[in-house]
Amino acid sequence: MALRSALAAEQRTELLLDPAPVYGAPAGEDLVDLRRVAEVADALRRHLGDAVDVLDRKLQILSEKDFFSSIERTREAVDRARWMHTGDLAVMREDGYVNIVGRIKDMVIRGGENIYPREIEEFLYTHPDIEDVQVIGVPDEKYGEELMAWVMVEPGQALTEEEIKEYCRGKIAHYKIPRYVKFTTEFPMGVTGKIQKYKMRETSIKELGLEIASKIETA
Repeated sequence: MALRSALAAEQRTELLLDPAPVYGAPAGEDLVDLRRVAEVADALRRHLGDAVDVLDRKLQILSEKDFFSSIERTREAVDRARWMHTGDLAVMREDGYVNIVGRIKDMVIRGGENIYPREIEEFLYTHPDIEDVQVIGVPDEKYGEELMAWVMVEPGQALTEEEIKEYCRGKIAHYKIPRYVKFTTEFPMGVTGKIQKYKMRETSIKELGLEIASKIETA
């Protein structure tokens, strides 16, 4: 079938700058509800270029029982139609493949614009002096949120905040250029090695003095 994406039964997802190679495999009739997948595919094609929530429905997801350690968490992730909300954001391309552009919980809304940190991270990785980078959203009284980049510089190299912003100008949209840049030698990680962006946000709010902005309710 034409749809090859994160909706496939076994998926490998990776965001790469254009031109991007293709990942994934056709969904098999024994693993997914093809009628429902076709409906989702049609909906995606009507919104080419828009990021949407990725749903998954494998045989092992057909029941709520024991999917997560608690039934409450299971019900948050698996809806009544037995579709699992993966938390991924995907954009369908014209060729029927889907690119994963980020996680819903990581999405930054700046002045009504949806910004996907992973897109900016992938761009900043192209800078020869940047070893690693993580982009987060921090509260802002005017725009609701602003972008902040935590940057690890390659050993023996030096960068300034202005040099990073200048590297971005004219290459990505102005509202995607991080307002704040923090240079670091490490990122906070959990016991499994996963980067904890919520801790980065907490630290940034304190260091930038954004406690008041963080208490403002946004839509």
